Amino acid sequence: MLVEFSINNFKSIKDSVTFSMVSGKSTNNVIKINEKLNLLSCAAIFGANASGKTTIIDAFAMMKRIVLNVDKIFLSTDEIPYNPFKLSTETENASTSFDIVFIHKGRQYKYGFEYDKNKIYDEYLFEYKTVKPTCVFDMEKAVPLNKDAYPELKEIKSKPDNYLYLWKCDQIDNEPAKNVLDFFKTMVITYDVSNTLNAQLSAYLLNNAALKEIINGYMRKADFGITDIRINNEKSDNKIDIDDIVVRHKRINEADGSTDYVDFHMNGEESYGTYKFFSSLFPILFALAQGSVVLYDELDASLHPLLLRKLFDLFRNKETNPHNAQLIISCQDVSLLDFLKDNISQICFTQKDDDGQTIFHSLDEYSGVELKKKLQDLYLLGSFDAIPRLEGFDEKAG
Repeated sequence: MLVEFSINNFKSIKDSVTFSMVSGKSTNNVIKINEKLNLLSCAAIFGANASGKTTIIDAFAMMKRIVLNVDKIFLSTDEIPYNPFKLSTETENASTSFDIVFIHKGRQYKYGFEYDKNKIYDEYLFEYKTVKPTCVFDMEKAVPLNKDAYPELKEIKSKPDNYLYLWKCDQIDNEPAKNVLDFFKTMVITYDVSNTLNAQLSAYLLNNAALKEIINGYMRKADFGITDIRINNEKSDNKIDIDDIVVRHKRINEADGSTDYVDFHMNGEESYGTYKFFSSLFPILFALAQGSVVLYDELDASLHPLLLRKLFDLFRNKETNPHNAQLIISCQDVSLLDFLKDNISQICFTQKDDDGQTIFHSLDEYSGVELKKKLQDLYLLGSFDAIPRLEGFDEKAG
């Protein structure tokens, strides 16, 4: 479970921002950790186009990419993926930093690092065995490795400048390091443009009878007029592409009023909304099954607002979310604001300042918000900023 995530000098984020899943005063739709900590099961990021909503999700993706060493950093000359804020000479060549606090396998961790394309400048990992954190390693210390609490770390003698201590710790079976890697491995990050891949992954689930029934259940409940969805078994190979996904609809014989069924191809013969909903089932069902975090950029695109709310309810309901998965999305569907106002901590905003940097804030930070009024109307009137400045838009160009 995600507690909070901090980002500094990444893409449109210049100064440090913190995305938090800690609930404020409200206890609606929360995961109760202890008497002092309630975590949100869902959160949504609103804001104008190009204000930085996707950048927040991209930052999660970048940290995951580096932690899991997707780019295979092995040689001292290998470059670390790096994308700083480029609209200022102060930051265009400065280091980026990520810091994350999360709970995994019943224990809380804090992990972070500072880096540029050539070097890791700072890195630390803390494990909360009790209320007080235990340092696993901290590069800022004269003796960075805690070899007393974790004697296996004695095997680590040195590392290249572009190499994470985390990877070294994993190689010698340090449990906290392995839990950090496992947390990121189970984190699901997806984008609206990833729907083809997600549809293929959802299609693979149809090969399992139990999962097929679950998917069919959701597709029927979504009111698409679909009675069954399956893989076209006429193909002899095991490769599944989007053209193999077939859905069944009821057909009426106008001559005698009898009914039978007709098959449509998901790709090309169904609406994009139907396709989008089906493709979203893999990341969502995976997260619910694993109790993991799923971040979905523009989940609302092409989905009816009521259907989007039902997807949120899957995470807000203890029966459908027994493992405490969390859903975080960026969206433009402002009607969702009023759906989420039973706990305003679930609502976040991004906006761009005059220097082009992303400013991030939660609705919790606004005092005196009149919840009896429609948040949708307040938002569109600019009460929470985070809307496009369109002065002169209707004037003649040129």
